Amino acid sequence: MQITITIDYHTNQSISMSGTFPLRGRKPEKVAFEWWKEIKRDSFNPVLEKVIINGDRDVTELVKTLDKAPPPPDNLPF
Repeated sequence: MQITITIDYHTNQSISMSGTFPLRGRKPEKVAFEWWKEIKRDSFNPVLEKVIINGDRDVTELVKTLDKAPPPPDNLPF
């Protein structure tokens, strides 16, 4: 199954990006969050405004919550 994600954010200007992604057993907000991480890595100081799934489902708060969550613990044996 595929979903369409639209992410609105701003840096020094307002930007809207859309893309179609496979779910592959993941939740839509997780897929959106992974794409948001890529956008953050490639942009200068982006601020998330809105995340829409399939044109009608607003998951902005879920993505912001995932973005603020602490990273998983590092359980390496050394």
